[in-house]
Amino acid sequence: MPIYLDIHGGSWFAGDGYPLDNVYKHLAKNAEVLVVAIEYRLLPEHPYPAAFDDSVLSLSWLAKHADSIGGISKKIAVGGGSAGGNLAAALALHSRDFRGPDIAFQFLFVPATDLSDIGKWNSFAQMGDKYMLKASDIKVIIDKYVARSEDRLSPYASPLLADSLKGLPPAFVVTAQYDPLRDQGEAYAEALIAAGVQVDLIREEGTIHGFAGSTKKMEQIYKSLSVKLKKVFREP
Repeated sequence: MPIYLDIHGGSWFAGDGYPLDNVYKHLAKNAEVLVVAIEYRLLPEHPYPAAFDDSVLSLSWLAKHADSIGGISKKIAVGGGSAGGNLAAALALHSRDFRGPDIAFQFLFVPATDLSDIGKWNSFAQMGDKYMLKASDIKVIIDKYVARSEDRLSPYASPLLADSLKGLPPAFVVTAQYDPLRDQGEAYAEALIAAGVQVDLIREEGTIHGFAGSTKKMEQIYKSLSVKLKKVFREP
């Protein structure tokens, strides 16, 4: 059976996959996939690249042992939200760069894609102090996650800064209208398209960064994701 590897959000600081248990059940049933939700080391004790390294190791283990859990190692998709979206995008890049396990598809939900200079994005200036995700909080989180400025330029911290995005798997990118991270998420989708990657980009109007709690909107997104995963994994 194909595998969907999910990386939870939580600002690299907190979180796990348990709040998404119903989502995972939906995907398992409707996309006909095995859902594997991973844990990774968190801030403040474990800054970059700990969470990224754990994601790489998890994918490697999963590809190697897929048969033992009834999965297909050549049919793996990755995804995540917010910090998890950042890690999923970085994982796809790393797998391409180092000939790691094949990734068939990537789902990037309200992803952070550029940690190098968060203040340059219009959505950060416009929405940074109005909604759930505050500009001041984002700056603190980034300072904790990637304290060294040179690390912020790594494509595995800031996927948008990769020298090339060619050869990456198809992507489903979802952004939120009133999210400070909106513009960089959409810029990543546009850069993927420019590199010849097949991308479906949706901006959910009237939503904020943490709109996963909006049941109806999320139901539709995960229905769409299920359809996309089935289509990808149906292909030879």
